[in-house]
Amino acid sequence: MSHTVFIIGGPTASGKSALAMLLAEKIPAVIINADSMQVYREIPIIGAHPTPEEQKIIPHRLYSIMGAEERGSVSRWCELAKAAIEATFKAEKVPVLVGGTGMYLLSLMKGISDIPTMDDEIRDQAQAELDAMGHEKFHARLAEKDPEAGERIKIGDSQRLIRAWGVYLQTGIALSTWHQKKLEPYLPHVTYKGIFLNPGREVLYKRSDARFLSMLENGAMEEVISLWERKLDPSLPAMRAHGVPELIEYLDGRTTREKAVIDAQTHTRNYIKRQLTWHRNQMPMLPECGTPEAALELLLKNT
Repeated sequence: MSHTVFIIGGPTASGKSALAMLLAEKIPAVIINADSMQVYREIPIIGAHPTPEEQKIIPHRLYSIMGAEERGSVSRWCELAKAAIEATFKAEKVPVLVGGTGMYLLSLMKGISDIPTMDDEIRDQAQAELDAMGHEKFHARLAEKDPEAGERIKIGDSQRLIRAWGVYLQTGIALSTWHQKKLEPYLPHVTYKGIFLNPGREVLYKRSDARFLSMLENGAMEEVISLWERKLDPSLPAMRAHGVPELIEYLDGRTTREKAVIDAQTHTRNYIKRQLTWHRNQMPMLPECGTPEAALELLLKNT
């Protein structure tokens, strides 16, 4: 077990954090965040961070480690996760990666291309060009230089359009060409043992709807007001956390509170659907489990 890393994946509202706590009752665990929104310290409620009580019971790592003004990335998280895993082994404990960001988990396991980090000036230039040209023309220009990216990236996906075009501006090499370079896993001598917790789409939808209402009752609006008052760039990852853009529309007076809540719930359900599809296409090596009990049994089998 000394070189085994447990992975608990699953869509939003599937019960990953609760399962991690159940597993930690059975093994000497350190829980390591693998969710792209739970790295931001300003949104513990709307980002569904583990509670302070849970974090007192079991050591947690990589939660609330960045400010909302920062841009997290797959490569940055992988480096941090590698260090956290190695420190956990050194402490003679078992790393348990928990999160719904499948790209983080897959990249840690398989490796990622060594794509240069985009300079802020390049990012700003790409954003300005997108704003000036509009999504359709910007997408068409990207497709001329990088047909693969043009086929893969949707016209309305601002973040990925800017990323692909920015990489081309920065390096003169298409993003798809960088992706073709040989991958090296971050931890080649580690064995991964994981599950994908999936209680079913309708259950997930009901849970996510109810959870958003609970978040609002427990301080989510106050978190969003704090972000809104800082006038941060809306393209920052923390500003795109589920519920944040919709509630900012309400604070700006562009919609009603009721519609903002409905829109946030709808967008979260759509995201859950995409998470399920992505897992089945990209990470079928993680078996699906419908209940925490079955998942726990599978994780502990032969350990």
